[in-house]
Amino acid sequence: MITTSYILDEILTLVRFRISIKASVDFSRKIRKSEIVKIVRVSEDIEEKALDLFEKYDDKDFSFTDCVSFVVMWMMEIKETFAFDKHFDQMGFVRKP
Repeated sequence: MITTSYILDEILTLVRFRISIKASVDFSRKIRKSEIVKIVRVSEDIEEKALDLFEKYDDKDFSFTDCVSFVVMWMMEIKETFAFDKHFDQMGFVRKP
């Protein structure tokens, strides 16, 4: 499984506010040690490409994090995503579940 540091940020914030800071920190430590999950650190190059995409699709309501995910997926040739977000469908990815 692959995710980005931006997605991890969103998850940690959600867990912090829905459960607790301790649960958020514990989750972060476990996920970063996982042999199953790879975290792609978002580089300046990825951010620039995502910003270009964010601007190009100003008629859509993509978040900047969505655009970062799209760029990383294209770079890594990933076609399927585990997401509930319709934006991945709009960009041609296969969304699961």
